[in-house]
This record gives sequence, C-alpha cells and structure tokens, in this order.
Amino acid sequence: MPGSWVGYPYYGTSEFYEDIARTAERGVMDMLFFGDTGGTPEDFGGSHEAVVQYGAKWPRHDMTPMIPLMAKAAPGVGFALTMSTTYHHPFHCARVFNALDHVTRGRIAWNAVTSAYKNEAANYGYDVMMEHDERYERAQEFLGVACALWDSVEPDALILDREKGIYADPAKVHRIDHRGRWFNVRGPLPALRRRQRGQRAADIEPAAAMVDAVHLGGIRIDALLAIEDQGVRLDAVP
Repeated sequence: MPGSWVGYPYYGTSEFYEDIARTAERGVMDMLFFGDTGGTPEDFGGSHEAVVQYGAKWPRHDMTPMIPLMAKAAPGVGFALTMSTTYHHPFHCARVFNALDHVTRGRIAWNAVTSAYKNEAANYGYDVMMEHDERYERAQEFLGVACALWDSVEPDALILDREKGIYADPAKVHRIDHRGRWFNVRGPLPALRRRQRGQRAADIEPAAAMVDAVHLGGIRIDALLAIEDQGVRLDAVP
C-alpha cells in the first residue's frame, strides 16, 4: 500500500512544511502537532528495512528549524514540538523553547515525553533502556528545572533606559543553583522570558503540577474521570 509520500517530491525543503502550515491555516486549525522520536522504527521484522523501503514514518526530520519558517508562513497557527526528557538536557530544552516562543510570538508548545524505544536509547549511547520509574523521576526533575530556568528572569527585568545605558535590572535575574539526582544546573537562563510556561508531561502527577495541557489518547471515560479526581482539568471535545 503506497504511503502518504506518493505524489509529493522529497520533503527535505522548507517549502513543503510552509505549505503544510498554510493548509492548516486555511482549514482554521489551531495547532500542528509534531510527535517525534530519535530512532528509526524496527516494528516490521526487527529491522529498519521495511520502514525505509516504503517510507513509513521515515525519514523523520528534526522539526526545530522548520518551526520559525512555518510560523511566518501561517501567522494564525500554533505548533507543538516534541522533545524527550529522557535523553535531552533541561537547560538546552528551556533555551530552545524560550527562543521559539519569541520567534513564533507565543505560538509554540513543548510536547514533553519520556522515551521507551530501545533503538532510540541506543542512538543516545544506552546499551540498556532506562527503567520506567527512572524515566518518570527524571522527567519530573527535568520539568522542574526547565520551569525554574524560565522563571529565573522576572517578567519586568527589562528596563531599556537608553539615556542611562541600562538594558535590564540584574536584581531581577536569578541563578537557580539546582542540584538533583539527574541534573546540576546553575542558571540563570541567558534570555528574557516572553510568557508563562507551557509544556506537557507523559505522566499525570508531574503534569498536573507544572503544565498547561496534557495530551491523552486511547483512554476510557472511567479512567479520564479518575484523572479528573486528581485535580486535572479536562476539556471534553465531542
């Protein structure tokens, strides 16, 4: 069965993604969501042969450099970008999403996930995949550090007094001096924060404490109600 690539040229150029953004805007879509993983799927036959041959979830570009181009092409569309808490570092993640927040004028969301694919783990140097509970413990610390970095520069730190030559108030820029099990981060974030935090966690407990939205799928109504009892606000979409 031919894949979705049939009828399209090789999608390695920015024009392809800009067209997707414009199509989404014409369709009055609020957001384009980019799920991602750092591995090549080996779901069929235990190798990457089939996915490469038929173009099934391959190739898979890093969408980070595409987002500013898409945001400029479609000013009314938001973008959700995936970055794993299992293999990345919270300082890098906080800095990247802060920059994207500025460039897109607030139209960026972080799809924060834990990673559970052995071939992705191998790409990041792990002979054995991190245990489930450890992945979520790391994710919770990761989210806390990222949020602390975004909060390390107070919203009114910018002064821009050209007569006195004062750009910002150093008293409103703070180190976080985080030392934890997984990360040691000094801070502060070397950039102004544009807006309030916004990210998603794959586990309900850390998500409820730190995020704006939780992406759920394939879950029963009774399970959703149990999550709501934990204090997570649920918006039902018919």
